[in-house]
Amino acid sequence: MNPEPATMNRIASFPGKYIQGSGAIRQLEELISQFGSKAIILTSPSAGKHLPEKYLQQPLSYQVHIEQFGGECSEEELERIAGQIQRQKADVMVGMGGGKVIDAAKIAADRAGIPVIIVPTIASTDAPCSGCAVTYTPGGVFEQVHYQRSNPAVVLVDTGIMAKAPPRFLVAGMGDALATWFEARSCAKTTSVNECGGLSTNAGLHLARLCYDLLLEYGLQAKLDNEAGIVSQALDNIVEANILLSGIGFESGGLAAAHAIHNGLTALPETHDFYHGEKVAFGLLAGLHMMDAPVNELNEVYGFCKAVSLPVTLAELGISAENKSGLMQVAQKSAEEDSPIHHEGSDITPEKVYDALLKADAFGKNVLSGEGRNMLFPVEGYMDIADMQVWYRIAGRGDNTPLLLLHGGPGLSSHYLESLTELAIDRPVIFFDQPGGGRSDRVKDINKVDIPYFVNALEALRQKLGLKQFYLYGQSWGSLLALEYYLEQPEGVKALIFSSPLISTPAWIKDTDFLISTLPEDIQEAIRQHEASGTFDSPVYQQALQVFYERFVARKLPWSDDFQETVEHMAPEVYNHLWGHSEFNATGLLRTHDRSESLKDIRVPVLYLCGEFDEARPDTIRRFHEMTPGSKMHVVPDAAHLTMHDAPGVDVAVIREFLGVLEID
Repeated sequence: MNPEPATMNRIASFPGKYIQGSGAIRQLEELISQFGSKAIILTSPSAGKHLPEKYLQQPLSYQVHIEQFGGECSEEELERIAGQIQRQKADVMVGMGGGKVIDAAKIAADRAGIPVIIVPTIASTDAPCSGCAVTYTPGGVFEQVHYQRSNPAVVLVDTGIMAKAPPRFLVAGMGDALATWFEARSCAKTTSVNECGGLSTNAGLHLARLCYDLLLEYGLQAKLDNEAGIVSQALDNIVEANILLSGIGFESGGLAAAHAIHNGLTALPETHDFYHGEKVAFGLLAGLHMMDAPVNELNEVYGFCKAVSLPVTLAELGISAENKSGLMQVAQKSAEEDSPIHHEGSDITPEKVYDALLKADAFGKNVLSGEGRNMLFPVEGYMDIADMQVWYRIAGRGDNTPLLLLHGGPGLSSHYLESLTELAIDRPVIFFDQPGGGRSDRVKDINKVDIPYFVNALEALRQKLGLKQFYLYGQSWGSLLALEYYLEQPEGVKALIFSSPLISTPAWIKDTDFLISTLPEDIQEAIRQHEASGTFDSPVYQQALQVFYERFVARKLPWSDDFQETVEHMAPEVYNHLWGHSEFNATGLLRTHDRSESLKDIRVPVLYLCGEFDEARPDTIRRFHEMTPGSKMHVVPDAAHLTMHDAPGVDVAVIREFLGVLEID
């Protein structure tokens, strides 16, 4: 029986020291010497392989006894470990491996009255930092939670080891950590006891929330980096979230439905091949349904689980939804009298848990079928499109309609669009380096590159990201691509944004001819002479181009690093093949392209953007605007072709207002 909340203190627990970094395991010898003279390292065969070679050799070996873990944190195993501590006269315990090894080391050390150093080799649970541990029957069924007198003396986390571990472990750890905030929130709301025997602290609650926020921001990227064996900032953040933040958050915040339902799920033998965090994640989903969580919260949590491959249905845990007796067994064990599920409220019954399990399963089936809301999360990586690796990045998260950006060029990159990341406050924003340019692979056969080539690549990206509805932004050549895509497959495109668009090559050339005529006579002559002779590499011609670009392409000097990156990552073979050698020399496949007559066929909202001094001249863009039913237009003052470079705040504000009005309507 817990004491009355009014008489209880706020209590939080922390490990004595937390060390995380690539190669951190090299500090183990020094740490052992700080706490004693003889250590037992309890480890599994696979985890023990990460020990430095010197731990098996003199002179260190006499200070260390390596003990193989028996496979289950049971009372039988704990008795065996206790005997080894006595025989070896050990005064330090090291637990190295996964959750059950760690729990066994913590309990055994506490019973022997010696300090424990925890060296997790996988980020699959929050057990390393906590002062509590779980025992199971030899068959793997949850038995009891044990509370130690203190948390581990040291938690030593080597991210280099974590990066090489199978990604499923990291994902399972995210499932365990995912529940931390929601359970801590429930305990705070009901003034329920936490795992320290007191009430939640503000520190515990805020760390639990930070844990959740880091998962949403970096979880998907960390999984991809783990698959590539990379120690990255994303992986580093998620390892900390899984181990430290979740460990402190659950212990100082408290447990509730997610872990209670996990404990219930262990009663079914078919779940024993699944990891703790995988079952906790589904327990969280059921708990959210049991407490009638709002739909937007369900969408966010389910969307995250789907994105990182955590289970969202019973079938993904090996359980049949038709197994009514088995599900009732789970519900009854989850709702036992001393279960943390009652931290959710006072009216939790097995029947209510049973219904929640079925609701969670049904909602999950809807999500997996693609009928649910599509959630996107921040990630950067590559996907196979058109037989090459194509770079993409998602900034922002959520289920608001995403904005997909198509950069200009062709053959350039999306570097110069970075200022549009500000739009990710409202929705996911998708950056995409089109095949052949930027961070994507170069084209192997330039003769295969035409407009349908890029339209097909865009459709492949849409399918891979599972986009059902999206806004499509195109800048310069990207507008032509956006228009071509919409005209071919308009379903799913909710609105179009044409920024300084190329709609008609003849109109473009007419505009650039006019702009050239406004330049000093010597610049005009240099352009005419070298265009006629084809001496495009001439320094004189290049200087003339620079004058044109600084007036009508990007006026703000010096040019930004993002724009410079775009220039450096340019694929000239693609640009020359489709367009030509300069902004006003259309000799490629697009030289006669004109889609202006198709503007009348657009049936979605359209925004035209251009600069006051744009090479896509405002008069021409206004004519396109008038040809497009119901479209809007905005001219950015004192800006040229790259309005997002010359006036980034204006660009963002105009686009945000345009999309905001659409979503209100």
